[in-house]
Parts: sequence; structure tokens; C-alpha cells
Amino acid sequence: MSDKHTDTNWKPWVPKELTDWALTVEETTEDEKEVEKQEKEVVQQQKVLEQINMLDDMKDKAQKLGHAEGFEAGKNQGYQEGYQAGLQSGIEEGIRQGIAQQSPLINEWQGLLAEFRHSLNGLDSVIASRLMQIALTAAKEVLGQPAVCDGSALLAQITLMLQQEQMFSNNPQLRVNPKHIPQIEKELGDSLSAHGWKVVADNSIHVGGCRVVTNDGDLDATIATRWHELCRLAAPEAL
Repeated sequence: MSDKHTDTNWKPWVPKELTDWALTVEETTEDEKEVEKQEKEVVQQQKVLEQINMLDDMKDKAQKLGHAEGFEAGKNQGYQEGYQAGLQSGIEEGIRQGIAQQSPLINEWQGLLAEFRHSLNGLDSVIASRLMQIALTAAKEVLGQPAVCDGSALLAQITLMLQQEQMFSNNPQLRVNPKHIPQIEKELGDSLSAHGWKVVADNSIHVGGCRVVTNDGDLDATIATRWHELCRLAAPEAL
């Protein structure tokens, strides 16, 4: 016992294999921790890279999308501007072509219109002349002679009525315009007195006409009445 306590170099006996295994285990543990740490760092770096790549992809996609939308918008705007310009140009060209195509027809119609005006101007003179002839003929029918305001037609009319004395009895009155009385008394005064006719001035009777009034009735030979009768014979449906 004394030898054991006095020997300072004494150590417990441990098999060499156990000692080597313990050292190996400690070294392995340290290595694994280092590897694990490195793996975590690698994973972290990969995540960062993935995020960077994702951001780059998003940026690239956004740029492409913006470019595509901008291109489409520009294309649409260009199309609209081109369409409007083409439409306006087409309208103007269509108008020019239409005018060019219609120009011969317009010229033809202008020529026809000029000829029509010329014919119409000539027709105006013909119509005026024809109307004058009709008016003179009508006046002759109404007055009993050509339209000459000398009172001779009225004298002839009164003479004709005197020849039909049997139609007028009971103190007939010959009503005429006051302008005709001097001429009638001068030319037919004696004949009228012999037949018992009395000449009466009547301002309502137009120059050139007369009216014979008796107790049994009257005979209207005024210009207005004869003109109305002539119109009735010429156009009965208009009266």
C-alpha cells in the first residue's frame, strides 16, 4: 500500500483502444459541426441566390411585359392614326373621283339647262304674243268689234237691241256709263225717243257696256257679264 501512495507516476490503466476511440470521436464531432455549419451557410447562400434570381426574373418579366404593352399601345395608336389619315385621304380621293365621274354629266345637264333657258325665253315671247291674240279675240267677242275704245261697239249693241223692240216694253231704261251719254244722244237720241227709251247714267256700269231695265225684267249687256259668259263657255269647269 505504501508503494502505491509514494509512487507519483502512477496512472490508472486504460486500454489503448478506448483512448484512441475517444480522441477519434471528439475529432469527428468537431468536423461534423464544421460541415454542418458550412452546409447551412451554403443553403443560406443558395436561398439568397434564389431570391436574387427570382427578383431578376420578375424584373425581366416586368420589362418584357411593359415592352409588349407599350408596343401594343403604340401599335394601336399608330393604327388609329393611320386609319384616320387613310380614311380622310380616302374620302377626299372618293370626292375627287366622284366629281371627275360626274363632271361630264354635270356639263351635259348645264348644256341642256342653257338650251332650256333659251327655249323658255323664246317661249315667253311666243306666249305673250299668243295671250295678246287671245285677249284681243276675247275683247272682240265681248265688245262685238275689235278692241277700239271709240264707243262704236256700244252704239252697235244698242241699235241691235232697238231692233228687238218687242222684247222691251213698259218704258224701258237704257243704263250706260255717263261718259257715253253725249255720244248716244247724238247718234241714237231720236231713235231712242221714238221707241220710248230713256237714257239713264249709271256709274256702276263699266265703259263699253249697258243694261236695259223694264218693269218685266232687264237685259244685262255689261262688259263684266259678257266677259263672265265668255269665260264660262271657254272653261265651264272653272266657274
